Amino acid sequence: GILAEQFADGPRLQLYNAAEKHWEDLMNWQHSTMYLFFGLAGIVSLVVHTTDVAPLALDRLMLAIAFFNEGFLFLYHLHGRAMLDVHVHQLLLYAIFGSAAVAFLEVFHRGNFLLEMLRCTLTMLQGSWFWQVNLKEAQVWTGGWSAEWQLPLFLLQIGFVLYPPHGPEWDLKDHNNMMFITMCYSWHLASALLAVSVLYSTV
Repeated sequence: GILAEQFADGPRLQLYNAAEKHWEDLMNWQHSTMYLFFGLAGIVSLVVHTTDVAPLALDRLMLAIAFFNEGFLFLYHLHGRAMLDVHVHQLLLYAIFGSAAVAFLEVFHRGNFLLEMLRCTLTMLQGSWFWQVNLKEAQVWTGGWSAEWQLPLFLLQIGFVLYPPHGPEWDLKDHNNMMFITMCYSWHLASALLAVSVLYSTV
C-alpha cells in the first residue's frame, strides 16, 4: 500500500517541494501513514504470537492505535468537500473509531466473544463502506465501467453518489440524499452483521 501511494502517481517519498514551496501529495502521505500503522500492528502481532518477548495484549493495543490513527487522519481529510461527500466520510469514521474502541477493550477483555464479533462486524462495515467511497479509483484502474461493474445499486450506491459513471450527478447539498445515504450505511451494517453471523455459525 505504501509503495503504491508513493510511487504510482504519488510524491515518490518527497514530502515538501522547496523550489515551489508547497507540500507534495499530502493525501498520499496520509494514506501511507495509515498503512504504516497497520503494518506496525501486523509486525507486533507476528512478534506476540511467535515469541515470548511481548505480552499477548500488545497486539490488540497496537491494532487499536492503528484504527485510531486512521480515524484521526480521516477526520482532517474532509476540509473543503461538499456536504454529502463529508457525510459519506463521516459515516466511515463511526466504523473506524468503533473498531478502535472495541480493539482497545479487547486489551483488557481478551477472548470476549461479543467484542471479537463486534470488531469483525465493524471491520467488515469499514471495508465495505470504504470500498464504495473509492469506486472512482476502480473506475480509473479498469479504464471505465464494463458490464461486470454493473452490480446492484445496493452494493454500489456510494461510488455512484460521489463519482457517477454515467447519468446525472447527485446533488451533494440535498438533505434527502444524506438521509438515503445514512439508510444505505445501515444496510451495510446489517449485511456485515449477517456475514459475521453466518461465518460464526458455519465455521
